[in-house]
Amino acid sequence: RAAFKDEDVEAIQRVVDEAIASKVKSLNLGRDTSAAAGIVIVSCWSVGQCYAKKDAGHTDRRYPAWDGVREVCKYYRERQVRVLAVLNPKVARDRRVPEDLAEEVVLPPGSCVHGVPEADNFCTELFLYRLTM
Repeated sequence: RAAFKDEDVEAIQRVVDEAIASKVKSLNLGRDTSAAAGIVIVSCWSVGQCYAKKDAGHTDRRYPAWDGVREVCKYYRERQVRVLAVLNPKVARDRRVPEDLAEEVVLPPGSCVHGVPEADNFCTELFLYRLTM
């Protein structure tokens, strides 16, 4: 991970916290924490990379294998579990999110929001971890 200035880290933390608050509010959980039991958080990157290792046809390792993300989402949907699939905003800019995954894919704030161009990976990890809390 790149070294960031303290003020950059604080800015990233602030925009991530705001994005998490907004996302949680949009899930309409209210005070019912048992509703959160029907939600799973996944990393598009991790799922996609694991799937890509098995799929000889997926040769571009810079991007997640959408078929892997699709399989995970299908698995949980069939069990009535809502999926929040976190995707790095840089990947979303470079590769369009497939329409059938658009409802599950969640984007953390990108560099245009937090103002630190090299921090998208850090911001994505922070968003993923805080979303699980």
